[in-house]
Amino acid sequence: MEDELTLASGFPQPSRQDWLDLVAKVLRGAPFETLESTTYDGITLEPLYTRSEAGGLVDPAGFPGAFPFSRGTRREARPSGVWEIRQAYRDPDPAAANHAITRDLRRGVTAVLLHLDGGFRGGVGPATTAGRRLSGVEGTLVSTVDDLDAVLAGVDLAAVAVAVDAGPQFVAAAGMLSDLWARRGVPPGEARGAFRADPLGTLATDGTLPVGLEDALDRAAALAARVAQAHPNVTAMAVDTAPYADGGAAEAQEIAFGVATGVEYLRRLVAAGLSIDDAAGQIEFALTSDCDFFLGIAKLRAARCVWAHVMEASGATADGQGMKLHVSTSARVMTRRDPWVNMLRSTVTCFSAALGGADSITVAPFDAAIGLPNGFARRIAANTQLILQEESNVGRVIDPAGGSWFVEELTEELVQQAWRRFQDVEAAGGMVQALCRGTVGAQLARTRAERSAHLATRRDRITGVSEFPNLAEEPVNRTVPDLASLRRRAAQTTSAVEVFLPDAASAAQVVDEVFAVAARGATVEQIASATSGEATTIDPVPFARLADPFEELRDASDEFLRAEGKRPAVFLANLGSAADHTARATFAKNLFEVGGIEVLGHEGCKGAGDCAEAFGASGARLAVLCSADPVYEELVEEVAPALKAAGAERLYLSGRPGDAAGRYEVAGVDEFVYHGVDVIDVLERAQAILGVR
Repeated sequence: MEDELTLASGFPQPSRQDWLDLVAKVLRGAPFETLESTTYDGITLEPLYTRSEAGGLVDPAGFPGAFPFSRGTRREARPSGVWEIRQAYRDPDPAAANHAITRDLRRGVTAVLLHLDGGFRGGVGPATTAGRRLSGVEGTLVSTVDDLDAVLAGVDLAAVAVAVDAGPQFVAAAGMLSDLWARRGVPPGEARGAFRADPLGTLATDGTLPVGLEDALDRAAALAARVAQAHPNVTAMAVDTAPYADGGAAEAQEIAFGVATGVEYLRRLVAAGLSIDDAAGQIEFALTSDCDFFLGIAKLRAARCVWAHVMEASGATADGQGMKLHVSTSARVMTRRDPWVNMLRSTVTCFSAALGGADSITVAPFDAAIGLPNGFARRIAANTQLILQEESNVGRVIDPAGGSWFVEELTEELVQQAWRRFQDVEAAGGMVQALCRGTVGAQLARTRAERSAHLATRRDRITGVSEFPNLAEEPVNRTVPDLASLRRRAAQTTSAVEVFLPDAASAAQVVDEVFAVAARGATVEQIASATSGEATTIDPVPFARLADPFEELRDASDEFLRAEGKRPAVFLANLGSAADHTARATFAKNLFEVGGIEVLGHEGCKGAGDCAEAFGASGARLAVLCSADPVYEELVEEVAPALKAAGAERLYLSGRPGDAAGRYEVAGVDEFVYHGVDVIDVLERAQAILGVR
């Protein structure tokens, strides 16, 4: 066939300059830079990306399954087109956790992430003073292998991968799960899961370890050496970047701290006798995904690339250079207010993780920030993944975002930024030193402050919280478990097993003894008592959800409502016609309702007397003038004094006053509210006047 179809052959090929000329007409004199934005890593995002930005390379990211693995570690799509759906469980009641796990597995979940409770993490029993405070908190109440057996009753451990998160007691948890596999007759080579030993991540989160940091790292390495021999489909180590992401990290920071942590673990594992390839195979990276869709995709691609370069420099073979990657919804993006919007957030995070090439994904239920997720919320979380897998067939395409010049360039920018930050950490002595000396905390504090400023001015928006709040929303309540009853029941668990460790026991001896006594029924309290030492303590990385400052304002409003029978209120003094005041009245309503302040208004004031009378009848103590600039010029200096005389304790004007600010202030306007104002500052001051805070 001689004739070939060339798409768009009948149209002229536009140049970049042609596009810029059209943009200039639309901007009408505004600088081109207004179309650009900057990430928290300092990367400038352009409005248009073409082949020229990629330096003319035909395929800048290489090929799937090949170095530098930006496009994924697989040469071909997964046979079934699916990744591992790893659902997280934290119900303190072992029976309730078991019910949730078995039901979810029947509904499409393929792997379990079991968070063990604060008592297990702290190595304390429920009968102790500390145990009465920690047992059942933020995880399932487990003390022995029998407890773990009950939680996983009815689960086919030969078919379902199980990951356990036990914080500093990772050896005890690993010993119990390993024994449970043996009890169930699962051959060592068929057991699948993750022990998630992450001493540095735990230290960053909790601010403490029950032993010296070097001892914790050595024990994690000894555990990895044991697992590498016994369980080829199990990983011993995790590099969990959630503490840094939830502490405010930008994307390149999260990658850099994660890779630096991975390098610290590599060194320990190689020192414990593992080859570089085997050591890498024992590490699973657990990154977060938030609501910035394209940055999320690029972050995962960049993380694999940076790690591949580290592994290449470390002498790993091609088989050892890939990254095992688990991705979970970032806790920082979840909200308590208007939690239904979290379904959209979790969908974006999941879609981003899937397109970024995650091997396993945990989607947070929409009510995760409120309390224990119920069955409906968990089902929606699982179904989000199932729809992307089975209806959208996302997993059947390798690197679906590959070839997008925007994604390719953004990936490369993140690689460069993350590599530079990683080298800075290494130059300062590595991640151990960076974490213990406060370098990590200081860097995160700077990024967190910048992010907080953008949130406060609503440059970064949170739908349903900092934008479009609904004061009439019905609260989503979740059942609070009876921890006292669960603790009394758990306190009856006893064990006569003795845990014996010789003086100056090596890390390998500690691991072997813990595995042995865990199999005989020792409690985590007994194990922790025998294996603890001089504690390591640092300032933890603070956890903060993005919505926290706004939701604190709403909480204060709710308390005021319960105490006074009504919400704090502000009166909208709408001037002129609807066409004059609607835009700024809508803005003001949205702003004040963000702080739980009810907006009272009317169709529009005819004059100063009418406005003052309506304000007095409203019962409000605050008022905000709303109209167009020409109306302000005509009426503000007349209406403002009337409102102040009628009792307005603080008078706002909606919009930027420009050169008229001085005159309006003399007339009685106390404050101006407009796009870009610090909303939290405005609302805290308003609540203070009204006696809310």
